[in-house]
Formats: sequence, C-alpha cells, structure tokens
Amino acid sequence: MNAKRLPIDSSSVPTIEDYDQRLTDNPAIQRNESLMRLLDSQTDRHKPLVSIITVVYNGEQTIRETIESVLRQDYEPIEYIIIDGGSQDKTIQIIREYADRVALWLSASDHGISDAFNRGIALSRGKYIGLINADDWYEPDTVRRVVDTFRADDQIDLVCGKLQYWRDNRKDVRFPSAPEDLGVDMTINHPTTFVSRRAYELAGLFRLDYKYAMDYELCLRLKKHACPFISLDAVLANMRWAGTSDRNWLRGLLEMRRAQRDNFPGKRAFFWQFQLRFVRGVLGRALAVLGLHGILRFYRARISRFRREFQ
Repeated sequence: MNAKRLPIDSSSVPTIEDYDQRLTDNPAIQRNESLMRLLDSQTDRHKPLVSIITVVYNGEQTIRETIESVLRQDYEPIEYIIIDGGSQDKTIQIIREYADRVALWLSASDHGISDAFNRGIALSRGKYIGLINADDWYEPDTVRRVVDTFRADDQIDLVCGKLQYWRDNRKDVRFPSAPEDLGVDMTINHPTTFVSRRAYELAGLFRLDYKYAMDYELCLRLKKHACPFISLDAVLANMRWAGTSDRNWLRGLLEMRRAQRDNFPGKRAFFWQFQLRFVRGVLGRALAVLGLHGILRFYRARISRFRREFQ
C-alpha cells in the first residue's frame, strides 16, 4: 500500500492532530476491539494505560523476541501497537500469530522511521508511551518500574534508564542514560525511553526532516519546553550491537548539531561541546579501526565523556 503524500511541512513539527486527520478511517488499520475494551476495563488512576509501539520493516529475524518481551511484562494494562512499513518477508505472518494480544497493527509504506513513530503515537491511547524497535527488547519488569516512577512524581514527562548491548549473544557494554548532559550528546537511550502523552501534546511529534538524530531533536525540544526527565539506575532495554558506517556516523553527528541550533540557537556552549564530541568520536573510531580493542575499552570506560559499564 502506497503512503499518501504528507499534508505536513517536513521542516515543521507535526502534531497528533495532524496524524489523526491522516489516519481516520484508514482501512489498513487492524484493531482488536475486544482487547481494547478489556484494556479499558483494567485501566484506572492506580493502573494507567501504557502504550508500547514497535516499528518494523522486514524484521522477521528479530521481531518475535521484541513482541515476546512486551507480552511478558509483569504490568497491565498495556496497549501494544505494531507499525509495519510494508514488509516483504515473513514479518506480517509473525504479527498475525500474536493478533489476539496486539491491540492494533498497521502495515503500509511510510515516509521513514519518524513517520512510523508518529503514526503509532497518534493511534495510541495510553497515558505513557514507549517505543521499542524490532531489533530490541525489554526487561520483564520495565513497564512496572517506569509506571512506578511516573506515579511517584506526576510532574515527570520522560523516564529513561540503562541500555544493555549484546554482541554475539553475549552481554557487552551497558550504557546509562544521562539527561543532564543532552547538550553534549544523545545521552538518553531511546529504547529505554517512555514519554507522557501530555509531553507529545505540548511539544509535538518527531520531525520528518531528521533521518538520523530524530530522537535527539525530540529530546532537546522536550527540554526546551521544560519537560522534567528522570533516569533510572536499572537496565530497561536491550539492543544488539550493530556497527555504524563512517558516513552515517558523520551524518548523524551533523544532524545532532543541527538539532542543537534548531532548539537552542546562539548557545555557544553547545558549539564547543559539539567540537569535543567530534574529537572523541574520531579517537574512538580510530582505535577500533586499528584493532586496539583493549585500549578502546579502557578509553570508553575511563576517559570518554560518558562512562560505559562493561560486563
């Protein structure tokens, strides 16, 4: 199914209302009405509805583990939504296997990952919203920890935590989130992040003109709108280690600088922090290319601006 032309300026900040207009009466949306009624009956002020959105394209190798990690959560009610970009492999077949436990799913071509995220958020109904891609998976108690944190302070708009990387089916580096350092780098682990609906209503959704650093731009925008963040000292999500090409790394870095200018223009501290980030990134990649893995691990754990935890 071909995506309709966006009635949204890609350089503007789209809203939930923009997407509501696009998605109204879309016949490709598969809703599990009986499950949605059950979720409504389970929801109250002590147990708010949480929406979890998985974005996927040709993810037959990994999506099953992602789905299972959501369904194994020790919290309810959870509204699970899957947004597929028109997969040509067996992804849709796998999604159908779980159709009785998925509140809503949609398979249609889109305009990139930001567009897919925005579709899921607009279709969701939860008070808190998490985004987990088809290559990643949650810890069994992730949602409960997050809800407990939101409920402990109803002013909080974003909860994040540690991200565990895996290499060759073994635990590798562990990244803590550090929201206080957003001016330097993307120091929030996006797979661990849950955002309140009111924050999206206040600050808007993901910008479509960002292809690499859309999550960083959104976090800076939330910061600009004075949305309170909190980071948990616990692993909330897991990710498989995947290398990034030098070209994509540089493009992502340049988009990060652009996000800083878009949200905090004229702030010189961001410029100098960006220069340091570039130098550190080049040094780290040079050590990796030279095969100096022991030195690289020491650099990441002791010298790099953001400490990594190694298993």
